[in-house]
Amino acid sequence: TIIGIIVLMVGLGTGLVLVQFRNILFNLKASPDQEPKEVKVTNISDKSFTVSWITDRETVGFVTFGESQNSLNKNAPDTDDSAKSTHSITVVSLRPSTDYYFKINSAGILKDNNGIPWKAKTGPTLTTSSNSQIVAGSITTATGQPVPNALIYLNISGASTVSTKSSQNGSWVIPLSRLRTSDLLGYPALTNK
Repeated sequence: TIIGIIVLMVGLGTGLVLVQFRNILFNLKASPDQEPKEVKVTNISDKSFTVSWITDRETVGFVTFGESQNSLNKNAPDTDDSAKSTHSITVVSLRPSTDYYFKINSAGILKDNNGIPWKAKTGPTLTTSSNSQIVAGSITTATGQPVPNALIYLNISGASTVSTKSSQNGSWVIPLSRLRTSDLLGYPALTNK
């Protein structure tokens, strides 16, 4: 009888601990101000693409990716591992014309696209673009103060989207040699206008 009571007490104690542990495990999620928002894939080439997003609160983040939805076994870290609200990470060393799946780790919590990973496909290998043009500018506040780390997106009709971030003094540069056609199979014909 005494052994039975001891086993019952140990079992009850273990059960309570497991229930508490399960509640902790299933409540792991980023707070709403750490959730990745406005996730975009840009700068697609044969060997890389860029993932950018914003968060309402400054967080540290990185991208976890792979060639299968069930095998996201590689990480692409942020080159600047400080907490911020604008994030831009380039995933490199990829294979041409290949589907990649990814999730975003925001503040230590892995986030996906409503239950499934996001998807990006690299383009085929092309000859080097001969376009040496650039688009450049600077971003300032209404009072003339520079805006550092702002996400800049360049959308041109018939071309894939490219992006960059502004520097500490608010300036930014995008080489047009990074542009590909929307289908990623060539370079768009650009004219000086």
